[in-house]
Formats: sequence, C-alpha cells, structure tokens
Amino acid sequence: MGYDFSIGEAVLYAPTAEEIDTGDDYPELRVRVTPLRTEDDGALMDHGYGSFLAFTTRAGLRDLFFKADSGHRLGEGLMPSHPGCARLTPAHLARFRAALAVADAHDTDGEDASTARWFVKWTERALAECKVPALYNR
Repeated sequence: MGYDFSIGEAVLYAPTAEEIDTGDDYPELRVRVTPLRTEDDGALMDHGYGSFLAFTTRAGLRDLFFKADSGHRLGEGLMPSHPGCARLTPAHLARFRAALAVADAHDTDGEDASTARWFVKWTERALAECKVPALYNR
C-alpha cells in the first residue's frame, strides 16, 4: 500500500450510478488527473506511505504535502485528501527544484534524487502543457 501519483490535466469526474451512495441526494463531483504520457510512460509513480513521508522530510517538502504542524496528517498542501487532487503552480516547481538540488548534493543511494527529479520533470511539463496542471494521489 502507498501513494500512486500522477501529474497532468485536472478533469471533473462525475461518479457513476454504481459509485453514488444511495443515501446522498447530491453526490459530489470529483477531480481526477488525465496523466501526461510519453513513450517511456514514466508519468506514474508509486511510493510506500513510510518511504514517501521520509522522502518529504529529507527533501524539505513535508510542509508542501502535509499539514506542517501535524506530522503525517492530510488536509492541506498537495495532499488535501487520499485519494485527492491539488493544482500545481510555479511555486511548487520551485520547491521541487530546490529539493532536487539538495538530493543531488546529499543523497547517497539516489532514491531521493530520483523522486525529486520525477516531480520536477512532470511538473515542468504539466505547467507548460496543461490548462489546469494537477497532482493526483490515489
């Protein structure tokens, strides 16, 4: 179990009749992401819960993904819920680039740098190509 991330175009998603809770007269619309794709199909990334939390701490991104004063609690930032979707901005890209610089300088096994590089690459592309660039975690 863990987080499966995709970056791409945010789209509204209306639940099907089978997905709607029968007691809910006003089912909510959801936001999902149509992932960007390439021939190498690296548009999706998965991480275990613990390893991703550790990465965000080492990379200085914990406050960007999770509520800063609550440890591993969702509710703010790029992880408002799980599953969930959040809009990406140039400010997020700047934070990912800074995390990559730190990882490149200090990461001995390359895992943090690889993860940070993934966020930089796909966020750059989403900001350039999408009307509503977003990160989706499922």
